Amino acid sequence: MALVLDTATLQPSERVEAIQSAMEVAGVPALVIHEGASDRVFARIELFRLGPGVTVMRRHGSGLQLTRTPKQVRVAHLDRFSLTIMQSARWRFAQGRVETVSPVAGPGLILTDQAAPYQFHRFGGGHTLALSVDHAALGLPHDLVRAAGGRLPSSPLFGVVAEHLTRLGGQLDGLGTGTATIAVGNAVTELLRALVVSSGQPAGVLDSFPEAQCARINAYLEKHFRDPALTPEHIARHLHVSVRQVYAVWARGSELTLAQSLMQLRLEAARRELSRVDGPSQTIASVAMRSGFVDSAHFARKFRAAYGLSPREFRAAHRTR
Repeated sequence: MALVLDTATLQPSERVEAIQSAMEVAGVPALVIHEGASDRVFARIELFRLGPGVTVMRRHGSGLQLTRTPKQVRVAHLDRFSLTIMQSARWRFAQGRVETVSPVAGPGLILTDQAAPYQFHRFGGGHTLALSVDHAALGLPHDLVRAAGGRLPSSPLFGVVAEHLTRLGGQLDGLGTGTATIAVGNAVTELLRALVVSSGQPAGVLDSFPEAQCARINAYLEKHFRDPALTPEHIARHLHVSVRQVYAVWARGSELTLAQSLMQLRLEAARRELSRVDGPSQTIASVAMRSGFVDSAHFARKFRAAYGLSPREFRAAHRTR
């Protein structure tokens, strides 16, 4: 974590300029206009890097208006998308033809293309959490992401993503650095990708992008992998495509086969469950079933092949640390 700014250490006369500079450092190069008198302006801005091309900005501050102008876009071009969660706040956001306002109840999500002009106004102070992912890391066509901006509430994953970001915001301080942090960055990028491709896109738009189709398949796998009856036929029916097309799209977008990817998801779920030192005691068969396996003996063979230990040995090793 990097503390970008804490205006509590500054004189009121220094805060406006300091916040402008800090927002640029945090990856939000926009014109900042503050609500109220300058002596009432405050902000604490923290930046967390979750691997290559993935950052999270956590901000607590007074109300403000952000305007990213065409000139700023030309001078500082950012091929990056941001997903901002707004909790219990009144706000308005406009970019291109998309204009959204704070919902009557519940959290709001704002998807911003940093490579295009926009206006954002937060009325009153409070907390903001913004996930930023480089376009190269997100791996989806620009047009597809931009079109999703006005349709986020239509996604069945809206609540899942909002809840995940909320929890992540409260746990960022304990992440530290290393491979675990990069894994968190990869996971939250996958969530953003799934949110975009599931946000009520017209079928014709999705079908024209193999990357989007692959992301839709992946999102479905991650949501249903615990179902032992999950098959390519289920996925095809859900996406309204043929089974042959499911296999073809997956082969273009993944180095693993569909069956290998499903097995990896199930084994990883079991591994996480077995590595919980403070978790409830469950039988190996119960862990296997909860992870999508029907046969505990088959599960044990696959687990040993993947991790070099039997499920029982793996759990024992973690609980004696």
